[in-house]
Amino acid sequence: MKKINLTPSGMIFLVLIIGTSLLAGASNYGTGFEKIISGINHLMTFLIIIALYGNWKKITLFKYKTLKFIALTYPALVIILPIYQLFEYSEQTMPAADVYQTTIGFLLSITISIILLKEAKK
Repeated sequence: MKKINLTPSGMIFLVLIIGTSLLAGASNYGTGFEKIISGINHLMTFLIIIALYGNWKKITLFKYKTLKFIALTYPALVIILPIYQLFEYSEQTMPAADVYQTTIGFLLSITISIILLKEAKK
């Protein structure tokens, strides 16, 4: 097993990312499932930003399997919450603005995933 080398800056980095993700999930209105998915989405956004930065600067920040996992999981997480809300709140109609926002977010996540998967193959 590989030893993890955590410097003070690495520990602060992890505390900030995990802490803000937990707070984002907890402050979300909705069921417990919605809060969990919101927190995970927030965490994945950080990972996506880090991966895109590495791609931009041509720096390998993640191993192949990790980058592939991030790239494949992100679109699924973007779409899970709106689909869950469609079933959970089926007696209500989803506003057109929400459908539009979800569609744009999903298309953007697919684009990001394609970029990251191309980079992972290199």
